[in-house]
Amino acid sequence: MTDTDVVSDRLVTLRKHLGERLGHELTIQSLAEKADLKYDFLKRLESGLKGSMDSLLTLVRYYHAQGYNLDWILLADNSEVPMISFSGEELLKIENDVNELAQTLNQSYAKISSRLRTLGYHPSMNTALAESSPDVHEPAGFAL
Repeated sequence: MTDTDVVSDRLVTLRKHLGERLGHELTIQSLAEKADLKYDFLKRLESGLKGSMDSLLTLVRYYHAQGYNLDWILLADNSEVPMISFSGEELLKIENDVNELAQTLNQSYAKISSRLRTLGYHPSMNTALAESSPDVHEPAGFAL
């Protein structure tokens, strides 16, 4: 398989992946319109028939603007390269979501523990609970 074939296959993969992200099939025609390319140029790029450098650059820039990693598209061995690039801002949002989830879980754990204590359950009665991390608690058995 030539480098051209590899990149062409990846362009098809990206179009299909973007369609899934958008929630509908993304045809060559609809992608051509979104990327401001002619249908025939895009079809040639995806089918490995080679296209103009301008068309390839336009398409690659379009995918980059959608969050796709240019290294994933162009490197010969992309097995260790993520398909989608994440900005620091996006990663901070994810970190905040994870921290919020951990806080919610800990609050729920405290409520459940309090209710269990009213039923006579005590954390010292369960070694799994006593050994668990103080931040994110694993489910404990009921030792009454």
